[in-house]
Amino acid sequence: MVEITEEEVVNLDNLADGMSEVRKYKSKPQKEKSKYKEKPQETAASEKQGIKGGVVAFFIFALVVLLSVVGYVTVVYGSIPVVVKWRDKCIEKAMTNEDYEWIATAVLPDRLIDEVMTGSDSE
Repeated sequence: MVEITEEEVVNLDNLADGMSEVRKYKSKPQKEKSKYKEKPQETAASEKQGIKGGVVAFFIFALVVLLSVVGYVTVVYGSIPVVVKWRDKCIEKAMTNEDYEWIATAVLPDRLIDEVMTGSDSE
């Protein structure tokens, strides 16, 4: 059933004058809305996609953790000349500047810091 109601329409030009006009218009019938939204039925394919996405995310996370551990071990205990050179430079810079001393002491073992600062090689 279509209802005819009245609506007050205010023209912007006449707003300052306080003038408005009343028009009749037809309103569209509204559907009844339920309290609960209906969820689309999940299919087996969408469930598999969700599981597949979780598995991929887990493997990416595991790969990042693995690469971080390997990188840390390479920097701290490795004997690659370029890595040793840059590691020693970074340790010396951090330990000579009191503001950045905590970076070296928090991440690297004390034994390594002592070796670099005394200039001795135990290898």
